[in-house]
Amino acid sequence: MTARYYFCSVTDAVAPLLNLTNGGSDAINKVAVAHLCLQANGPDFRYCPKPAKTILLIKDSSLMQSAQKILKNDGIKITDQGERLLGSVIGTESFREQYIKNKVQGWVKDLQSLSK
Repeated sequence: MTARYYFCSVTDAVAPLLNLTNGGSDAINKVAVAHLCLQANGPDFRYCPKPAKTILLIKDSSLMQSAQKILKNDGIKITDQGERLLGSVIGTESFREQYIKNKVQGWVKDLQSLSK
């Protein structure tokens, strides 16, 4: 069995699709290119990425507009606050605190209903 290797790079044909010529962060551009490569080559390796289940968590809020502009039509959820991940939470401290607060309130409510 021969191994196949895939290389992706931004070409003149791909750049307009990603809106790369209109500015934006280099990091966001790299994420967009990686996403395109996964979409194109993933199925060959039995990996079918689903943009609707993809979350881009941006640490620097100033990059939010660039990310939304570049990835606007991909169906990726873009946030600079946080998101639940595998039963836990990642993101800003305030987002984590609010998530835990809501979780504890739910537990308290459940315990109160069980104790009646």
